Amino acid sequence: MVFRRDSHLNEVKIGLPIIGGEDWMGGVSYIELLTRAISTLPNKESIKLYLIVTPNSLTSYHFHKPFISLFHDVIFLGQETPNVRQTLDHFISCQTTNDLFHIIDFYFPAFIPMSDCHAAWIPDFQHRHLPDLFSKEMYLARDQMYSDLAYKSKVVVLSSHDALKDFKTFYPDSNAETKVLHFHTLPNDAWYKTNPIDIQKQYNLPDHYIICCNQFWKHKNHELLFKAIGSLKASGKPINLVCTGATSDYRFKDYFSTLQTLIKDNQIEDQVFILGRIPRDDQIQLIRRSQFVVQPSLFEGWSTVVEDARALGKPLLLSDLDVNKEQHPKHSVFFKRHHLQDLVEKISHLSLSTSPGPDKPKEERAKQESRALIEQYAHTFLDIATDSIQRYKHHNTAPLVSIITPSFNQNRFIQETIQSVLSQNYTNIEHIVVDGGSTDGTLDVLKEWSEKDTRFRFISEPDRGQSEAINKGLKMARGEIIGWLNSDDTYLPKAIDRMVKAFNQHRELDMIYGNAYITNEKNTIIRPYPTKKMDLTTLFDTCPISQPSAFIKKSVFDAVNGVDESLQFCMDYDLWIRLAKNGYQIGSIDSFIANSRWYSASKTGSQFVHVGFPEIIKTSLKHYGKVSKIWLNHFIEHYRDPGVFWFLKLFKDYALFDNTPTIQDDNRYSDHWAPPNFHINLTIHPQNPLHALILKGKNLSFDQLNINVYSSGQLIKTFTHSHGDLVMEIPINSDHSSFSVDIVTKERMVPAHRRNSSDTRELSFIADECLALSYPEFQFYKAFNKGSKHAIKWINDHF
Repeated sequence: MVFRRDSHLNEVKIGLPIIGGEDWMGGVSYIELLTRAISTLPNKESIKLYLIVTPNSLTSYHFHKPFISLFHDVIFLGQETPNVRQTLDHFISCQTTNDLFHIIDFYFPAFIPMSDCHAAWIPDFQHRHLPDLFSKEMYLARDQMYSDLAYKSKVVVLSSHDALKDFKTFYPDSNAETKVLHFHTLPNDAWYKTNPIDIQKQYNLPDHYIICCNQFWKHKNHELLFKAIGSLKASGKPINLVCTGATSDYRFKDYFSTLQTLIKDNQIEDQVFILGRIPRDDQIQLIRRSQFVVQPSLFEGWSTVVEDARALGKPLLLSDLDVNKEQHPKHSVFFKRHHLQDLVEKISHLSLSTSPGPDKPKEERAKQESRALIEQYAHTFLDIATDSIQRYKHHNTAPLVSIITPSFNQNRFIQETIQSVLSQNYTNIEHIVVDGGSTDGTLDVLKEWSEKDTRFRFISEPDRGQSEAINKGLKMARGEIIGWLNSDDTYLPKAIDRMVKAFNQHRELDMIYGNAYITNEKNTIIRPYPTKKMDLTTLFDTCPISQPSAFIKKSVFDAVNGVDESLQFCMDYDLWIRLAKNGYQIGSIDSFIANSRWYSASKTGSQFVHVGFPEIIKTSLKHYGKVSKIWLNHFIEHYRDPGVFWFLKLFKDYALFDNTPTIQDDNRYSDHWAPPNFHINLTIHPQNPLHALILKGKNLSFDQLNINVYSSGQLIKTFTHSHGDLVMEIPINSDHSSFSVDIVTKERMVPAHRRNSSDTRELSFIADECLALSYPEFQFYKAFNKGSKHAIKWINDHF
């Protein structure tokens, strides 16, 4: 797709971040050259440049002061501190990138993908060509950064066609629009008013010298250059070499000391002048004064010093890199970059055919030629900026999709979850993680992602449950479409793109869902989720949608007030029913969208029965007034093992029967042994009077137990139980608000009398379970004991 410059784009506001500093002056030069080139445009008044400073780049601000007047203003992006106010003379404060893009239209160069209008910059692929110069960690980090830019940015700028060729080789599937931007040096009139001999004398340099203006990094190939100077001296042809540039390589801390040893071993201490980093204006004058510039580098993206030499009309001796040949300034000679003798011969030849500068006629011609290059450079950049703005305007007609992820202590899986979102080919997304105060390392992962990708943000606050986290994320979301992805689930490739296309094709739909896989702990597919066509009838019997495969319009999600925060398991099921009941249009696509991870420690695996079952029953009763036989059969048939007491306690815990009698207290011991006079106090509600007291336990004595049950001093029931399990069904009809029962055994056991024990308690039997039941609860109890079918029929008839 080709975009034409919008004639209505009267003013372009461009943000240029600080990218260089103490360790990489090339980054400072890149911004300076770009800024100076833009300043030459005839319509420069319609272009406003902003220098963007962050907490991390604040210490590098002073390197940009010499050309700060070319900026319309400075923007500080981040939390303002006293140090910021002391360092920056004047600035606009922005807390977030959202604030930033209310001021600027375009951001360049970007090293992380952004959701707003930007162009990424990849200077070169040195790590791919010279991997030995990088640690494994550095290599992987740079490779991941470039991969993210290639697949998540809409526009990627390369500094050379050589780098573009690499880009297409390494990222053949990238959909990014690629641009080549050759930067060039704008000669400054002040340069020619200075006498370079004065600067030469200031640094105590000889009249005849060649110059190498590179930082002392290993790939700059100083080692070969110093060997060549040593070889020339040994052959009686001493050459003076001046070197400027920082003397540290962050990748190889001892590299400079190795070079110093090499200088000493070759006995060229008197020929090599290492000045370190010097002011740029001084460096320019030393280039002017030199015989020629030598650039021996083993790898370059697009060399600033080559552009400086071109602008000054200086002869150059360059290594035979393809990018150097692409740059190919006038008066340049190439040598084989791994061939010492070739370098020796070329230095010898050029030293005889060149003289100390400046050569003013050459400088004047070069100055004139530079103006055309600068104009081309500035216009190319402006075209990139305006085309990007148009592209993002078009892009923004595609909806922003907000993905909400609730999380708590999910360090094992959260990285994979986030990666599945941010690696989607549909890039107009934001990913919001609402964390519940994790303590397992999750926050470190979240912080790392928030620094890597501006589309990602998170909050971490005390955990109030998954439903509250989802609703909190919904309030934060800016997208038109909402996806909800739990912190152990993942999206499949192209999932969001498929959903957006479905919404665009069916604008009448309010929610769309797809298929999903059920996976194990390692995210290996077990089986497809049993997805079905959804309507109110289907929803009565089952949950036909796998939650991570569903996407909802934000306006609809807001209209139904998000998910029910009283639910912690089946809030998605409840949401589907509410959407269907309220007449919202729901559709599906026959594509697999997500993986839903089921394993023993997951909520689905660990809480399906204890929490999920009662919540599903409660939700069914709320919306339908009854519970599907399919649901009941599923739970009672497949989860019968816990027994009727387990189900009855669940019913009480979730108040499925209203106002049922409860046991207020009893005098059992903590190990559930009952004393010979077992006393129970009950609380009763007149709506559902007490009908029976059910007790389950064990007679561990080998004697028969004779049990009398009293209420208010009156005998109401007698039991006899031999050794083993015991169950007592005590019929009681009472609608009093409080009631008490005494279960008295004639027999008693004192452990200390029977075995080597210090336990002197008088004990009768173990009472594992004791439940006070209303009439409906007692009827369920009887039905359950007859079999699953009876229990299901009873619930369906009576709920």
